[in-house]
Amino acid sequence: MANDLRTALGKEWLGSLDDPASPASIAAKLGHDLFVNKGLVPTAFEKIESILPTESLKLLFTIIGAVVGGIVGSWIALKLGLPTHGK
Repeated sequence: MANDLRTALGKEWLGSLDDPASPASIAAKLGHDLFVNKGLVPTAFEKIESILPTESLKLLFTIIGAVVGGIVGSWIALKLGLPTHGK
């Protein structure tokens, strides 16, 4: 098991960047370097894209709640015969 671990951690099995059929070369063509461990770093557009659905949904519910609240409040005011603005 120690030999297998050395092989996996040694990264020789990834191949070289010069060999077009090796995993390292294929990943490099897609913009990733398998020999550098930097983690996943989202782009600015990906950050905005991930925030947008949750914030836009909150905003939508806030707008719907305000409109429904205004309609219900106006309806109650009319039913109670409260004076309206400007009359």
